[in-house]
Amino acid sequence: MPGRTALVPALLVAFLLSCKSEEDKTREKVVGEYVSEFRGDGYYVKDVLTLRPSGTWIKTRDIVTKKDQRLGAPDSGTYRILGVTLNMRSLVQGGMVPIRYTILGDTLFGANAAEARKFTGTDIGEEKLVRVR
Repeated sequence: MPGRTALVPALLVAFLLSCKSEEDKTREKVVGEYVSEFRGDGYYVKDVLTLRPSGTWIKTRDIVTKKDQRLGAPDSGTYRILGVTLNMRSLVQGGMVPIRYTILGDTLFGANAAEARKFTGTDIGEEKLVRVR
């Protein structure tokens, strides 16, 4: 029976390693690239948010004006998922209010407008990013 006794802990470890948390399952579903585009009078803005399986993210912003100037403001950090809320922390802009999105299918809806207004006094409106397929 010594062989069986050694097998039980090995099987238990393999079982525990194969178990995925709810956050892991949701992360597998939301990993990908999300885009938001806006055209104004004389300018165009495109935000691209990439969520990676490792729990990290990167966001780039391209702004094109009438003079064809391109300005970028990259940001990156880590994220966690709690229920349907994506919570992102920036490693570039430390100390800021965490960035939050509500996950609904292939769309991320900004959930920071009220918090940002309280923190900065500015109404930033709601942001919406749609997954690129």
